[in-house]
Amino acid sequence: MPVGPYKTFADCVSAQRRKGLSEKAAGAYCGSIEKKMHKSKMNVQNTKELLIGMKATIEMILEYLEEVEDKEVMMSIDDTIPADLKALFSDENGISNEE
Repeated sequence: MPVGPYKTFADCVSAQRRKGLSEKAAGAYCGSIEKKMHKSKMNVQNTKELLIGMKATIEMILEYLEEVEDKEVMMSIDDTIPADLKALFSDENGISNEE
């Protein structure tokens, strides 16, 4: 597995040793690079999962709005919002309808 610009962890350690670091210091340095890379990868994965969830929510809202638009008689908009959508926009989720 690549570590920064190096093909492997061992390549990274060897390069740092050639630069004068001890075995322990070279390992720690390469380990810190590897940790940063893993954290960055996890952030990308978490962001991707968040966006997928947001997309699903938006699609659900759009589908709901299309259904409401097709109704001839409109009730109060609050009466037509399904409970699961209301929960998404509740105060406990940090979203308020009040200005």
